[in-house]
Amino acid sequence: FWLFYRNSIYSRIYKSNMGKIDADNKGRCLVYSIQLQKVSELARRGETKRQAGDFVGAISDFDLALQLDPHDVSALRSRGDAKRMLDDFAGAIEDLDAALKLEPRNAFALRSRGDAKRMVDDHMGAIHDLDLALQLEPRNPVALSSRGDAKRMLEDSMGAIADLDIAIQMDPKNAFALSSRAASKRLIGDFRGAIADLDRALEMDPTDAFALRRRGEAKRLARDFVGAIQDLDLALVIEPANALALWRRGEAKRQQGDVMGAMGDLNLALQLEPINATALCSRSDTKLMLQDYMGAMEDLDAAVQLEPANAAALRSRGELKRLSGDFQGSIEDLDRSLQLEPQNAVALSSRGDAKRMLDDCQGALADLDLALELDPNNALDLARRGEVKREQGDFAGAINDLDFALELEPRNVVALSSRGDAKRMLNDCVGALEDLDLALQIEPDNPFALCCRGEAKKIEESRWFVQKADSLGPLNCLMSQQLKWAIIGAGPVGLTLALTLAESMQSRGLDPEVATVEIYLSWIEQDNSKWQRKRGTVSVEMVTLQDPVLDSLSPELRSAFTGGSSPRPSGRSAPVAGIEMKLLEKAQQPPFNTYIRIHDYAETDVQPMWLSSLCCDVIVSDSALTRRAFPGAFVNPAAPQVDVEAQQLPLSDAEGNESNLVEADFALGINLSFGASKQARFNAIFSMAQNIYQLSSDEASESGCLNIRITKEEYYELLDATGRNPESAGGSPIRLFGEEDLHLITDEKPSMLQLRLPWLRRRIAEGFKLYGLQLEQMTFITGVQLRPAYTQCFYHVLRDEAAASNGPKLLLLAGEAAIADHFWPCRGLNSGLKSAAAIVKMWLQCETLAEGAGKYNSFMDKLRRFEMQQRSAPRQQLPWGGALLRSMESPEAQSLNTMATEQEEVNRQSFLENCKLWRDFLQQSEGWPHESVTDEDLEEQLYKTIGPKELELHLMVCSASTRPSSAVSSTSSRRSTSTGVDRPWLTSSKCHWLEPDPSSDEHWLR
Repeated sequence: FWLFYRNSIYSRIYKSNMGKIDADNKGRCLVYSIQLQKVSELARRGETKRQAGDFVGAISDFDLALQLDPHDVSALRSRGDAKRMLDDFAGAIEDLDAALKLEPRNAFALRSRGDAKRMVDDHMGAIHDLDLALQLEPRNPVALSSRGDAKRMLEDSMGAIADLDIAIQMDPKNAFALSSRAASKRLIGDFRGAIADLDRALEMDPTDAFALRRRGEAKRLARDFVGAIQDLDLALVIEPANALALWRRGEAKRQQGDVMGAMGDLNLALQLEPINATALCSRSDTKLMLQDYMGAMEDLDAAVQLEPANAAALRSRGELKRLSGDFQGSIEDLDRSLQLEPQNAVALSSRGDAKRMLDDCQGALADLDLALELDPNNALDLARRGEVKREQGDFAGAINDLDFALELEPRNVVALSSRGDAKRMLNDCVGALEDLDLALQIEPDNPFALCCRGEAKKIEESRWFVQKADSLGPLNCLMSQQLKWAIIGAGPVGLTLALTLAESMQSRGLDPEVATVEIYLSWIEQDNSKWQRKRGTVSVEMVTLQDPVLDSLSPELRSAFTGGSSPRPSGRSAPVAGIEMKLLEKAQQPPFNTYIRIHDYAETDVQPMWLSSLCCDVIVSDSALTRRAFPGAFVNPAAPQVDVEAQQLPLSDAEGNESNLVEADFALGINLSFGASKQARFNAIFSMAQNIYQLSSDEASESGCLNIRITKEEYYELLDATGRNPESAGGSPIRLFGEEDLHLITDEKPSMLQLRLPWLRRRIAEGFKLYGLQLEQMTFITGVQLRPAYTQCFYHVLRDEAAASNGPKLLLLAGEAAIADHFWPCRGLNSGLKSAAAIVKMWLQCETLAEGAGKYNSFMDKLRRFEMQQRSAPRQQLPWGGALLRSMESPEAQSLNTMATEQEEVNRQSFLENCKLWRDFLQQSEGWPHESVTDEDLEEQLYKTIGPKELELHLMVCSASTRPSSAVSSTSSRRSTSTGVDRPWLTSSKCHWLEPDPSSDEHWLR
């Protein structure tokens, strides 16, 4: 239009002057007209090339046109725009300035110059031009897109989005507007919206490296590091030397944890742009992750040197100086950073922590208060402010901040440690230990948490033990007085104690109306005025009895355990049910029934109120229910891994034990119909020399039990195969096979069970062969899961539990209530009888109940420690785990078989040597009841009569963790040594505890 209009004017001027000029002038005008036509033609051709994207060709044509007519606005405007498209922004602005001088309201020129200014970061100038352009063309999507992007660069994100929304509504396929709006959304944290815009842009042009870079950055900020790296990978395929894409990909890799990959990308980015301060800061963070503190500081120094006003670089360097201990230098950098960005919460928080380290708590609180005003839900800032308050002594304020911090980040180690110490300072040691234990679970080597927990444990443990000792104060009644006793949950231990007390009362001539022993049993009922065991409550357990324990009993009581045999078999096994019935019968006969009163009770009765209401001075409990009735009475709640409900500590956490003990033991208990083994002199030796099989039976026994230790994997597989619920197996035996089911194991034709558990029959058969037994002797099989546990205190004073109480009562724990779960099933009776003997000795030797309780507790603590040491020896991990669960042809089983075959001779010699060591030890011990066993006897029995298979021999050798120790005293050496002994002399190289003897006066004298 402009060209046509201009040519028309020139034509009219020319015609109007035709009569006024001479012939020469006519010729010059004709030349000028031709020249104007040439300019028009060149301008049109240049415009066509510009619109076709041939900007170089367009500029060439515009150059020719402007040589002919330097004031051609069309050529100036279009050449300026072509130069802009070729990134010659200075040349573009020069042409567009000239065009706008000639025609100030040219919308195209304004729009193009605005965009050129935007590209040279003159965003204010760009917006001014684009505002004018949009006054002339209010709905121009190109102008709206450019102005929106300029506003974005001036951090007017909402204004940018408003312009870009209109542009995209007018042109939904405007990829530039979509990309720019995505960048604006990214700046306000709308990463999902940003990614959606870039998805649309990339649908139109999947090879747009710019959009790929932006989408990769949005995904990185949204913590989709995998997606970010994928986008940036594509962008770098298109533009391999793009430093921005390399930096962003390096940062994504660093945040993903690929530190070396990040270093590679950042190094390349800085090779392309050595003066990129942002990439230097990012590489500094990466070097920090590699603990290259010097290299990190060098990068930050370089970044600050390049851009002294780079707030991010100053902030990062200040933080690095804080971490390296240069708190003053840190504060100086952070001061400069905050001058540039006064509202930066990260810099405020870091400076606050640096001030705290310089003991400027007031300054630290001021900074942290400001940081939390800007970011109220920042867990780190809350933890730091809580730490400042803790150091100022404002422990309640500290806990308030740290509570909030831990709601936001429950596993924040700094907050947990600081809150734990604040609680400690407020004497809440239990709460302190809970926090500190959790902190150390997350970060086991945290020095502050370790130190604080040590202090809290000392305070809490000391306080608990002091409180326990102080609780004995009211028990001033004399032991010489005629005391009333109550025994709860009496099994063999409780009945033995009751009978022994009655004997002592009779010998001292006490009044049976005043001195009494009340027995409470849950497994009895009356029949014709006689107490008998309830139907269906018969115990099938077997126990092995030790001579020293039996020797402490009177002949009358001893007969209940030995059946009156004389001489009795040393260390013989006996059924628990038979012992209980004999003791119960004696309790109902003279002279014992003069002092003993028998009652039945329901286990649900065992509550504090009921116990306090008993008319007695001393309560002795053999029931774990009594222990559970008083939380915090028998185990320090501050102790690690304490089971507050069960009032016990696990063996694995007890002092002096190995760290590689298994959490629980698993065993098969095979009940035997009778003790038909004729090789008793060998059986004790074989039981000691390995740690898989143990026999509780001998020639004189009418029944017995073979215990077979198995792995956890084998135990649970067995429960699954027999349809038993593993949850019901914790601690108590669970019946796996009754007599009617044993054929599934013994049948020569493989049953489905044998096919599923190929190791089971073989393991049982080898055990029977080892002890000279026959599979036909099996009557039933139980599975046992044992988690040995202990109490720390063995008494409790009942004082305030019930108003009905007539005064304080002393509650003592004995038997299974005190020390529970031996490694092998049914081995706790000997320790229980020692506790009963100790109670009687306490009564006879000590002057007051308070003194007696303290002495009893001391004795039981020694017994507990001894028991822990004895039980720890066999509780090492069985090394084959689940290797034998499935087919013996499995790779795991084959590997184990190969090893057993290759080491057969070594295993034979090792097992034989261990047997000889135990043979020598046992035969030299007092009370060896068998004829001597020579080396030749052992070799013939082991390798000719028994002939263990290679695999089982290998397993037994692997399990043998102990040998006889010369450190064991002669007292503890004089233990029963026949089949199935309780291994009282078993000791490891680190274990030299001597077994406490309740009859020794050393425990009871002042």
